[in-house]
Amino acid sequence: MKKKSMLILLLLLTLIHSIILVSENPISTTSSMNSQILSVQECDIDLNHFKVLSERSDAYTLRQKYVQHEPIVIEDNADFAALGFTGDGSLDNPYIIEGLNITSKAQILIHIQDTISYFCIRNNLLNGLRSAGDGISMERVIYGTIDSNIIINCRTGIDIFESNQCIVTHNTISQNGDGIVFEMTDQNTAIHNTISQNTYGILVMWSNHTTVANNNVSNNHWEGISLRASGNNNVSNNFVANNSYGIYLMDTCNTTVAHNIVSKNRLYGIYIHLEIHLPLTSGDNIIKRNNILGNNPGNGSQASDDGTNNIFTSNYWDDHDNTDLNSDGFADAPYTIEGTVNNQDPCPLSVPAVIEIITLSKVPEFEGYFILVVIHLLFWLRKQQYRIENKKRTK
Repeated sequence: MKKKSMLILLLLLTLIHSIILVSENPISTTSSMNSQILSVQECDIDLNHFKVLSERSDAYTLRQKYVQHEPIVIEDNADFAALGFTGDGSLDNPYIIEGLNITSKAQILIHIQDTISYFCIRNNLLNGLRSAGDGISMERVIYGTIDSNIIINCRTGIDIFESNQCIVTHNTISQNGDGIVFEMTDQNTAIHNTISQNTYGILVMWSNHTTVANNNVSNNHWEGISLRASGNNNVSNNFVANNSYGIYLMDTCNTTVAHNIVSKNRLYGIYIHLEIHLPLTSGDNIIKRNNILGNNPGNGSQASDDGTNNIFTSNYWDDHDNTDLNSDGFADAPYTIEGTVNNQDPCPLSVPAVIEIITLSKVPEFEGYFILVVIHLLFWLRKQQYRIENKKRTK
Protein backbone atom coordinates (compact mmCIF):
# COMPACT_ATOMS: atom_id res chain seq x y z
CA MET A 1 0.00 0.00 0.00
CA LYS A 2 2.86 2.33 0.83
CA LYS A 3 4.48 1.69 -2.57
CA LYS A 4 1.19 2.43 -4.32
CA SER A 5 0.84 5.74 -2.46
CA MET A 6 4.38 6.71 -3.36
CA LEU A 7 3.72 5.95 -7.02
CA ILE A 8 0.58 8.07 -7.08
CA LEU A 9 2.47 10.92 -5.40
CA LEU A 10 5.21 10.65 -8.02
CA LEU A 11 2.62 10.84 -10.79
CA LEU A 12 1.05 13.95 -9.33
CA LEU A 13 4.38 15.68 -8.85
CA THR A 14 5.43 14.87 -12.41
CA LEU A 15 2.16 16.19 -13.79
CA ILE A 16 2.45 19.42 -11.79
CA HIS A 17 6.03 19.85 -12.94
CA SER A 18 5.08 19.46 -16.61
CA ILE A 19 2.26 22.00 -16.27
CA ILE A 20 4.63 24.51 -14.66
CA LEU A 21 7.08 24.05 -17.52
CA VAL A 22 4.37 24.74 -20.08
CA SER A 23 3.13 27.84 -18.29
CA GLU A 24 6.66 29.24 -18.40
CA ASN A 25 7.10 28.43 -22.11
CA PRO A 26 4.06 29.68 -24.02
CA ILE A 27 3.65 28.48 -27.59
CA SER A 28 2.68 30.84 -30.39
CA THR A 29 -1.05 31.09 -30.92
CA THR A 30 -3.66 33.78 -31.36
CA SER A 31 -5.50 35.21 -28.41
CA SER A 32 -8.82 34.33 -30.06
CA MET A 33 -8.14 30.59 -30.37
CA ASN A 34 -7.10 27.82 -28.05
CA SER A 35 -4.47 25.29 -29.10
CA GLN A 36 -3.45 21.88 -27.89
CA ILE A 37 0.13 20.70 -27.84
CA LEU A 38 -0.49 17.18 -26.66
CA SER A 39 -4.13 16.28 -26.60
CA VAL A 40 -5.28 13.11 -25.03
CA GLN A 41 -8.12 14.73 -23.08
CA GLU A 42 -10.38 12.85 -20.72
CA CYS A 43 -11.43 9.49 -22.06
CA ASP A 44 -13.30 8.15 -19.01
CA ILE A 45 -11.40 4.90 -18.45
CA ASP A 46 -12.00 4.76 -14.69
CA LEU A 47 -9.11 7.02 -13.78
CA ASN A 48 -10.25 9.77 -16.12
CA HIS A 49 -6.56 9.76 -16.71
CA PHE A 50 -5.76 11.22 -20.10
CA LYS A 51 -6.27 14.93 -19.52
CA VAL A 52 -2.92 16.64 -20.04
CA LEU A 53 -2.58 20.25 -21.11
CA SER A 54 -5.83 20.29 -23.02
CA GLU A 55 -6.53 23.94 -23.75
CA ARG A 56 -4.42 27.06 -23.55
CA SER A 57 -6.08 30.18 -22.26
CA ASP A 58 -6.33 33.55 -23.95
CA ALA A 59 -3.31 34.65 -21.92
CA TYR A 60 -1.10 32.95 -24.52
CA THR A 61 -0.69 35.73 -27.04
CA LEU A 62 0.84 35.65 -30.45
CA ARG A 63 4.62 35.93 -30.42
CA GLN A 64 5.07 36.19 -34.15
CA LYS A 65 4.93 39.74 -35.54
CA TYR A 66 3.34 39.68 -38.97
CA VAL A 67 3.70 42.10 -41.86
CA GLN A 68 0.49 43.03 -43.67
CA HIS A 69 0.52 41.69 -47.21
CA GLU A 70 -1.74 41.35 -50.21
CA PRO A 71 -2.79 37.89 -51.49
CA ILE A 72 -0.01 36.07 -53.33
CA VAL A 73 -0.23 34.39 -56.73
CA ILE A 74 2.70 32.33 -58.06
CA GLU A 75 2.21 30.65 -61.43
CA ASP A 76 5.72 29.41 -62.24
CA ASN A 77 9.18 29.09 -60.68
CA ALA A 78 10.28 32.56 -61.74
CA ASP A 79 7.49 34.26 -59.80
CA PHE A 80 9.10 33.50 -56.44
CA ALA A 81 12.12 35.70 -57.17
CA ALA A 82 10.06 38.25 -59.10
CA LEU A 83 7.92 38.82 -56.00
CA GLY A 84 10.99 39.22 -53.82
CA PHE A 85 10.93 36.00 -51.82
CA THR A 86 14.33 34.83 -50.56
CA GLY A 87 15.95 31.55 -51.59
CA ASP A 88 16.90 29.94 -54.88
CA GLY A 89 14.44 27.04 -55.01
CA SER A 90 16.96 24.34 -54.13
CA LEU A 91 16.62 21.72 -51.41
CA ASP A 92 19.18 23.53 -49.23
CA ASN A 93 17.85 27.01 -49.96
CA PRO A 94 14.12 26.90 -50.70
CA TYR A 95 12.07 29.97 -51.46
CA ILE A 96 10.54 31.29 -48.22
CA ILE A 97 7.16 32.97 -47.76
CA GLU A 98 7.22 33.98 -44.12
CA GLY A 99 5.85 36.29 -41.45
CA LEU A 100 2.89 37.69 -43.38
CA ASN A 101 -0.60 38.65 -42.31
CA ILE A 102 -2.88 38.15 -45.27
CA THR A 103 -6.41 39.10 -44.28
CA SER A 104 -8.67 39.35 -47.26
CA LYS A 105 -11.85 38.11 -48.95
CA ALA A 106 -9.82 37.26 -52.05
CA GLN A 107 -10.54 33.95 -53.76
CA ILE A 108 -7.22 32.49 -52.57
CA LEU A 109 -4.82 34.06 -50.05
CA ILE A 110 -1.70 32.17 -51.21
CA HIS A 111 -1.93 30.37 -54.56
CA ILE A 112 0.99 28.43 -56.04
CA GLN A 113 0.79 26.37 -59.22
CA ASP A 114 2.98 24.69 -61.83
CA THR A 115 6.27 24.81 -59.92
CA ILE A 116 9.07 22.31 -59.35
CA SER A 117 11.15 24.50 -57.03
CA TYR A 118 11.48 23.80 -53.33
CA PHE A 119 9.56 26.33 -51.26
CA CYS A 120 8.28 26.81 -47.72
CA ILE A 121 5.24 28.77 -46.54
CA ARG A 122 5.77 29.30 -42.82
CA ASN A 123 4.75 31.39 -39.82
CA ASN A 124 1.97 33.30 -41.56
CA LEU A 125 -1.47 34.38 -40.39
CA LEU A 126 -4.12 33.82 -43.06
CA ASN A 127 -7.67 35.06 -42.46
CA GLY A 128 -10.28 34.68 -45.19
CA LEU A 129 -12.89 36.75 -43.35
CA ARG A 130 -15.44 33.95 -43.87
CA SER A 131 -15.31 34.33 -47.63
CA ALA A 132 -15.50 31.64 -50.32
CA GLY A 133 -11.73 31.64 -50.75
CA ASP A 134 -8.97 29.21 -49.76
CA GLY A 135 -6.16 29.93 -47.33
CA ILE A 136 -3.40 28.13 -49.24
CA SER A 137 -3.98 26.46 -52.60
CA MET A 138 -1.32 24.42 -54.40
CA GLU A 139 -1.89 22.93 -57.85
CA ARG A 140 0.55 20.78 -59.79
CA VAL A 141 3.53 21.46 -57.55
CA ILE A 142 6.17 19.30 -55.91
CA TYR A 143 8.48 19.88 -52.95
CA GLY A 144 6.22 22.35 -51.12
CA THR A 145 6.25 22.70 -47.33
CA ILE A 146 3.52 24.43 -45.33
CA ASP A 147 4.76 24.94 -41.78
CA SER A 148 3.47 26.67 -38.64
CA ASN A 149 0.75 28.83 -40.17
CA ILE A 150 -2.52 29.92 -38.59
CA ILE A 151 -5.37 29.66 -41.09
CA ILE A 152 -8.90 30.73 -40.19
CA ASN A 153 -12.22 31.70 -41.78
CA CYS A 154 -11.55 30.27 -45.26
CA ARG A 155 -13.52 27.93 -47.50
CA THR A 156 -10.63 25.45 -47.29
CA GLY A 157 -7.65 25.96 -45.02
CA ILE A 158 -5.11 24.12 -47.20
CA ASP A 159 -6.06 22.67 -50.60
CA ILE A 160 -3.46 20.50 -52.37
CA PHE A 161 -4.43 19.34 -55.87
CA GLU A 162 -2.45 17.15 -58.28
CA SER A 163 0.69 17.76 -56.25
CA ASN A 164 3.29 15.37 -54.90
CA GLN A 165 5.92 15.13 -52.16
CA CYS A 166 4.54 18.01 -50.12
CA ILE A 167 4.55 18.35 -46.33
CA VAL A 168 1.91 20.07 -44.18
CA THR A 169 3.16 20.39 -40.62
CA HIS A 170 2.58 22.28 -37.35
CA ASN A 171 -0.31 24.37 -38.67
CA THR A 172 -3.37 25.55 -36.74
CA ILE A 173 -6.42 25.34 -39.00
CA SER A 174 -9.71 26.42 -37.51
CA GLN A 175 -13.17 27.70 -38.42
CA ASN A 176 -12.91 26.90 -42.12
CA GLY A 177 -15.08 24.83 -44.44
CA ASP A 178 -12.52 22.04 -44.93
CA GLY A 179 -9.33 21.88 -42.90
CA ILE A 180 -6.78 20.12 -45.13
CA VAL A 181 -7.66 18.59 -48.52
CA PHE A 182 -5.44 16.30 -50.62
CA GLU A 183 -7.03 15.64 -54.02
CA MET A 184 -5.49 13.50 -56.78
CA THR A 185 -2.10 13.55 -55.06
CA ASP A 186 0.70 11.11 -54.26
CA GLN A 187 3.32 10.86 -51.49
CA ASN A 188 2.18 13.75 -49.31
CA THR A 189 2.32 14.14 -45.53
CA ALA A 190 0.16 15.90 -42.93
CA ILE A 191 1.84 15.76 -39.52
CA HIS A 192 1.64 17.65 -36.20
CA ASN A 193 -1.30 19.86 -37.21
CA THR A 194 -4.24 20.98 -35.11
CA ILE A 195 -7.46 20.98 -37.13
CA SER A 196 -10.58 22.01 -35.23
CA GLN A 197 -13.97 23.64 -35.65
CA ASN A 198 -14.08 23.11 -39.41
CA THR A 199 -16.82 21.42 -41.41
CA TYR A 200 -14.44 18.56 -42.30
CA GLY A 201 -11.05 17.95 -40.70
CA ILE A 202 -8.66 16.19 -43.11
CA LEU A 203 -9.95 14.97 -46.50
CA VAL A 204 -7.87 12.63 -48.68
CA MET A 205 -9.57 12.03 -52.05
CA TRP A 206 -8.33 10.02 -55.04
CA SER A 207 -4.89 10.08 -53.46
CA ASN A 208 -2.26 7.47 -52.69
CA HIS A 209 0.64 7.04 -50.28
CA THR A 210 -0.55 9.81 -47.97
CA THR A 211 0.68 9.90 -44.37
CA VAL A 212 -1.64 11.46 -41.79
CA ALA A 213 0.11 11.31 -38.42
CA ASN A 214 0.28 13.01 -35.03
CA ASN A 215 -2.52 15.44 -35.76
CA ASN A 216 -5.16 16.72 -33.36
CA VAL A 217 -8.40 16.55 -35.33
CA SER A 218 -11.24 17.50 -33.05
CA ASN A 219 -14.55 19.33 -32.85
CA ASN A 220 -15.20 19.32 -36.60
CA HIS A 221 -18.78 19.12 -37.85
CA TRP A 222 -18.51 16.02 -40.05
CA GLU A 223 -15.63 13.55 -40.40
CA GLY A 224 -12.42 14.09 -38.51
CA ILE A 225 -10.19 12.18 -40.96
CA SER A 226 -11.84 11.07 -44.20
CA LEU A 227 -10.25 8.98 -46.96
CA ARG A 228 -12.25 8.55 -50.16
CA ALA A 229 -11.36 6.53 -53.24
CA SER A 230 -7.75 6.37 -52.07
CA GLY A 231 -5.19 3.66 -51.42
CA ASN A 232 -1.96 2.72 -49.67
CA ASN A 233 -2.25 5.43 -47.04
CA ASN A 234 -1.18 5.54 -43.40
CA VAL A 235 -3.25 7.09 -40.61
CA SER A 236 -1.40 6.83 -37.30
CA ASN A 237 -0.93 8.44 -33.90
CA ASN A 238 -3.72 10.96 -34.35
CA PHE A 239 -6.09 12.27 -31.70
CA VAL A 240 -9.55 12.27 -33.29
CA ALA A 241 -12.35 13.45 -31.03
CA ASN A 242 -15.76 15.11 -30.95
CA ASN A 243 -16.45 14.95 -34.68
CA SER A 244 -19.45 13.22 -36.30
CA TYR A 245 -17.44 10.25 -37.61
CA GLY A 246 -13.92 9.86 -36.29
CA ILE A 247 -11.99 8.08 -39.08
CA TYR A 248 -14.01 7.43 -42.23
CA LEU A 249 -12.86 5.24 -45.13
CA MET A 250 -15.01 5.20 -48.27
CA ASP A 251 -13.97 3.14 -51.31
CA THR A 252 -10.48 3.08 -49.86
CA CYS A 253 -8.10 0.13 -49.80
CA ASN A 254 -4.71 -1.06 -48.49
CA THR A 255 -4.67 1.60 -45.80
CA THR A 256 -3.35 1.18 -42.26
CA VAL A 257 -5.13 2.89 -39.36
CA ALA A 258 -2.99 2.36 -36.26
CA HIS A 259 -2.10 3.83 -32.88
CA ASN A 260 -4.81 6.50 -32.93
CA ILE A 261 -6.93 7.73 -30.04
CA VAL A 262 -10.48 7.93 -31.39
CA SER A 263 -12.69 9.41 -28.72
CA LYS A 264 -16.23 10.68 -28.19
CA ASN A 265 -17.23 11.07 -31.82
CA ARG A 266 -20.99 11.34 -32.22
CA LEU A 267 -21.29 8.46 -34.69
CA TYR A 268 -18.87 5.62 -35.43
CA GLY A 269 -15.30 6.08 -34.30
CA ILE A 270 -14.16 4.11 -37.35
CA TYR A 271 -16.43 3.62 -40.35
CA ILE A 272 -15.46 1.65 -43.47
CA HIS A 273 -18.08 2.43 -46.09
CA LEU A 274 -18.65 1.15 -49.62
CA GLU A 275 -20.43 3.30 -52.21
CA ILE A 276 -21.92 0.67 -54.51
CA HIS A 277 -22.15 2.99 -57.52
CA LEU A 278 -18.36 3.37 -57.66
CA PRO A 279 -16.14 0.69 -59.27
CA LEU A 280 -13.96 0.57 -56.17
CA THR A 281 -13.80 -1.46 -52.97
CA SER A 282 -13.28 -0.61 -49.35
CA GLY A 283 -11.04 -3.57 -48.73
CA ASP A 284 -7.76 -4.90 -47.38
CA ASN A 285 -7.47 -2.18 -44.76
CA ILE A 286 -5.85 -2.85 -41.38
CA ILE A 287 -7.23 -1.29 -38.19
CA LYS A 288 -4.92 -2.11 -35.30
CA ARG A 289 -3.82 -0.98 -31.83
CA ASN A 290 -6.11 2.03 -31.61
CA ASN A 291 -7.77 3.23 -28.42
CA ILE A 292 -11.45 3.58 -29.34
CA LEU A 293 -13.34 5.33 -26.58
CA GLY A 294 -16.88 6.53 -26.11
CA ASN A 295 -17.95 6.80 -29.77
CA ASN A 296 -21.48 6.30 -31.14
CA PRO A 297 -22.90 6.54 -27.61
CA GLY A 298 -25.99 4.50 -26.93
CA ASN A 299 -26.20 3.06 -30.45
CA GLY A 300 -24.20 -0.17 -30.34
CA SER A 301 -20.72 -0.81 -31.72
CA GLN A 302 -18.13 1.94 -32.03
CA ALA A 303 -17.13 0.79 -35.54
CA SER A 304 -18.83 -0.36 -38.74
CA ASP A 305 -17.52 -2.22 -41.79
CA ASP A 306 -19.30 -2.58 -45.13
CA GLY A 307 -16.17 -3.44 -47.12
CA THR A 308 -14.22 -6.60 -47.91
CA ASN A 309 -11.27 -8.32 -46.24
CA ASN A 310 -10.71 -5.58 -43.67
CA ILE A 311 -8.81 -6.59 -40.55
CA PHE A 312 -9.59 -5.21 -37.11
CA THR A 313 -7.11 -6.48 -34.55
CA SER A 314 -5.67 -5.61 -31.15
CA ASN A 315 -7.68 -2.45 -30.59
CA TYR A 316 -8.88 -1.27 -27.19
CA TRP A 317 -12.66 -0.73 -26.96
CA ASP A 318 -13.87 0.89 -23.77
CA ASP A 319 -17.44 -0.47 -24.14
CA HIS A 320 -16.29 -4.10 -24.30
CA ASP A 321 -16.05 -6.72 -21.57
CA ASN A 322 -12.27 -6.67 -21.39
CA THR A 323 -11.94 -9.57 -18.97
CA ASP A 324 -8.51 -11.20 -19.43
CA LEU A 325 -8.44 -14.38 -17.34
CA ASN A 326 -5.08 -15.61 -18.62
CA SER A 327 -3.45 -12.13 -18.36
CA ASP A 328 -2.09 -12.25 -21.90
CA GLY A 329 -3.06 -8.64 -22.59
CA PHE A 330 -6.08 -9.54 -24.76
CA ALA A 331 -9.73 -9.73 -23.82
CA ASP A 332 -11.18 -13.22 -23.75
CA ALA A 333 -14.11 -12.39 -26.05
CA PRO A 334 -14.04 -10.77 -29.52
CA TYR A 335 -15.50 -7.33 -30.16
CA THR A 336 -18.36 -7.13 -32.65
CA ILE A 337 -18.08 -4.67 -35.55
CA GLU A 338 -21.37 -3.52 -37.03
CA GLY A 339 -21.95 -3.47 -40.79
CA THR A 340 -22.91 -5.76 -43.65
CA VAL A 341 -19.93 -8.15 -43.39
CA ASN A 342 -20.27 -9.20 -39.73
CA ASN A 343 -16.66 -8.37 -38.94
CA GLN A 344 -15.08 -8.44 -35.49
CA ASP A 345 -11.90 -7.65 -33.62
CA PRO A 346 -10.92 -11.20 -32.56
CA CYS A 347 -8.31 -10.14 -30.01
CA PRO A 348 -9.16 -6.76 -28.49
CA LEU A 349 -6.73 -5.34 -25.98
CA SER A 350 -7.69 -5.74 -22.34
CA VAL A 351 -6.02 -2.45 -21.40
CA PRO A 352 -5.48 0.72 -23.45
CA ALA A 353 -2.48 0.83 -25.74
CA VAL A 354 0.24 3.35 -24.91
CA ILE A 355 -0.03 5.91 -27.68
CA GLU A 356 2.14 9.00 -28.02
CA ILE A 357 0.55 11.92 -29.81
CA ILE A 358 2.39 15.22 -30.08
CA THR A 359 0.45 17.84 -31.98
CA LEU A 360 1.01 21.44 -32.98
CA SER A 361 3.86 23.81 -32.39
CA LYS A 362 7.45 23.20 -31.54
CA VAL A 363 7.21 21.69 -28.09
CA PRO A 364 10.48 22.28 -26.18
CA GLU A 365 12.24 18.95 -25.67
CA PHE A 366 12.26 19.21 -21.88
CA GLU A 367 8.59 20.10 -21.74
CA GLY A 368 7.58 17.38 -24.17
CA TYR A 369 9.61 14.83 -22.24
CA PHE A 370 7.72 15.43 -19.02
CA ILE A 371 4.35 15.29 -20.77
CA LEU A 372 5.17 11.90 -22.28
CA VAL A 373 6.47 10.62 -18.94
CA VAL A 374 3.10 11.44 -17.39
CA ILE A 375 1.23 9.59 -20.13
CA HIS A 376 3.48 6.53 -19.88
CA LEU A 377 3.21 6.38 -16.10
CA LEU A 378 -0.56 6.72 -16.10
CA PHE A 379 -0.98 3.97 -18.66
CA TRP A 380 1.49 1.77 -16.73
CA LEU A 381 -0.45 2.30 -13.50
CA ARG A 382 -3.72 1.41 -15.19
CA LYS A 383 -2.14 -1.73 -16.66
CA GLN A 384 -0.98 -2.85 -13.22
CA GLN A 385 -4.46 -2.34 -11.82
CA TYR A 386 -5.94 -4.53 -14.56
CA ARG A 387 -3.39 -7.25 -13.83
CA ILE A 388 -4.23 -7.19 -10.12
CA GLU A 389 -7.95 -7.37 -10.88
CA ASN A 390 -7.44 -10.30 -13.25
CA LYS A 391 -5.35 -12.21 -10.69
CA LYS A 392 -8.10 -11.75 -8.11
CA ARG A 393 -10.66 -13.16 -10.57
CA THR A 394 -8.60 -16.30 -11.17
CA LYS A 395 -8.18 -17.10 -7.47
